[in-house]
Amino acid sequence: MATAIDNVLTVQREIAAEVVRRWRDLVVQIANGQEPDPADVSATIEANGKTPADLQADVHAHVRRVDLRKTIEGADTVASERAAIEVKVDVAAELLAVAKRKHDATVFPLASQLEHLEVRERDATAAKAELARGCRNQQIIGRMDDVRIRLAAMENESREVRSQLGSLRSSFCSARDTPSRYSAGESARLATRIEDHESHLIKLRATTAAAVAEMDEIYNEMIQS
Repeated sequence: MATAIDNVLTVQREIAAEVVRRWRDLVVQIANGQEPDPADVSATIEANGKTPADLQADVHAHVRRVDLRKTIEGADTVASERAAIEVKVDVAAELLAVAKRKHDATVFPLASQLEHLEVRERDATAAKAELARGCRNQQIIGRMDDVRIRLAAMENESREVRSQLGSLRSSFCSARDTPSRYSAGESARLATRIEDHESHLIKLRATTAAAVAEMDEIYNEMIQS
């Protein structure tokens, strides 16, 4: 009697397990995009005491679990990729540090040398100025004063010519843009005066440059006297 009952129970458990397996297989099939036979679907739902809503919920849950597993697998890949990139970053940082040390080792001594040269240059400039101020040769001093006077006069003249040239150009533009207000002769006279002023300004610049060069020569004479 006991053996017969055990056999019945075993069969029932096997049948129940098979029913559950069929349910799980059905869920996986639908989640994978397959379309099982509607009659099999209906029979499986009924055998498991479920409803279509239960099937839909289990399918969604299965899809979610699959997605979660893919996320975990992706995270494992990201971790390995991140580790590789971090190694590259560390290598690049070390290369940069080495380059910076080389740069500092080269530049710092040069910067110190430049600073020393700048000090010497300032000292030399100050020495020249002091020697020039201490010059007692009246002839040289007189020549320097003359050049300074001429330079000041040329600067004043250049400033006046530039001002006049600006006014002439403005008048010429007005004559060009509103020809009804100016005669052809007036426009021509303005153009001629502009050319004359430009030519004069070029000569003044050349004369000024020559005077500056002369001043430099006299300044050197004052230092050597």
